[in-house]
Amino acid sequence: MLSGLTYKQFRVMVESCALREGVEVLRPGGKNVDPFATSIIGQLKFMARYGFSSHGSAACVIARRGLGFKLEKAVKTTSGPNRAGGRGGIPRALTSPSFQAPAEGGASGAA
Repeated sequence: MLSGLTYKQFRVMVESCALREGVEVLRPGGKNVDPFATSIIGQLKFMARYGFSSHGSAACVIARRGLGFKLEKAVKTTSGPNRAGGRGGIPRALTSPSFQAPAEGGASGAA
């Protein structure tokens, strides 16, 4: 959808729809939120901690910027999507010895 539109046109369209529907558009200090490096920051700070996708973690960074939160120090994790020796972002519960994979054929139980 954005390929044929400029980002300014898209922002104006979103703002006019929000105004028409009575939804407040948050702008810290009256400025638009700069999406610069949100994917990288989100992957480092929120992806492993909360189990978000890369898109969800980037959206979390944009939302925090929109609410006026400052950048905080990342929590050190022993594993993550881009760390050597990690599980590649696989949740700990899925790699524990007590995890039982679903039986073949799915969970429907229909025969």
